[in-house]
Amino acid sequence: MICGHKKQQAFLQGVIDEGIAHHAFLFAGPSAVGKRTIAEAFAAALIAKDDITKHVRYRDPSLWRDILVIAPQKHTSSSQKTISIDDIRTLQKQLALTSDGSMRVVIIHSLDRATPSAQNALLKIIEEPQAQTRLIITSSYPQTLLSTIHSRVLRLDFGLVTTDDLKQFAKEETSLVSLAMGRPGIFMRLKDDHAYVERMQQAQKSFKELSTMSVAERLAFAENLAKQPEKINEILDVWLWQVHEAAHKHHMPQLLLLAQKILRAQHDLRTTNVHPRLRVEELLLHL
Repeated sequence: MICGHKKQQAFLQGVIDEGIAHHAFLFAGPSAVGKRTIAEAFAAALIAKDDITKHVRYRDPSLWRDILVIAPQKHTSSSQKTISIDDIRTLQKQLALTSDGSMRVVIIHSLDRATPSAQNALLKIIEEPQAQTRLIITSSYPQTLLSTIHSRVLRLDFGLVTTDDLKQFAKEETSLVSLAMGRPGIFMRLKDDHAYVERMQQAQKSFKELSTMSVAERLAFAENLAKQPEKINEILDVWLWQVHEAAHKHHMPQLLLLAQKILRAQHDLRTTNVHPRLRVEELLLHL
């Protein structure tokens, strides 16, 4: 079952049913909303020429032999998971080989984690598509992709899913819906990870406490948070969700200025070499 995104599913099914020959797609939107699930189901359905829903979380070996997947991984040149130019060169070699079936699909997850050289190398593949090859790219930060990539792909946007869709997806476990922030992937993780539930609850609590923190307390909070860099984005995602919820609930669009500050901090922490503690301090002092 795919949670939400009915319009996107209908469009992609039309691509299959009508035989639309566009060679490259970009699935853009927040993390954990279902882009990966739909990309993989769409890839299999493209090859099988059937219903996308048949392939949700089911990998038919006869189809997946013609699906190539690239995702960020650890490289010796980086402390973070990235897609390197070597990954793209390996893909080029694979594409030069004869495929088993009549169509081959390449899925590249989180292209925003690709190095500039990797993006440029991928651009050459997009610019010179093979007749029976389709490319599906996913990205949570599409603004970091080369403009020349944007101009050569068909973009499909995926937003947060509605509370009603998430409740239907959750079935009897609706108590976790408020923590899932409109993201089915987060809901699935909450189901299986009690420690994660506690961290999400603590993140919600910490944002409410910010208004009463002194400058010294905010600096101390930033220092402690910087010691857990892998959790910074997790916490900022929760804060961003709370700001948007408050802005809509209380009809206070001015709160969206806070959302912009959080988004800029996330962007800086992800794409620059800024010191995490200093960037979080700057954010906290201006919230």
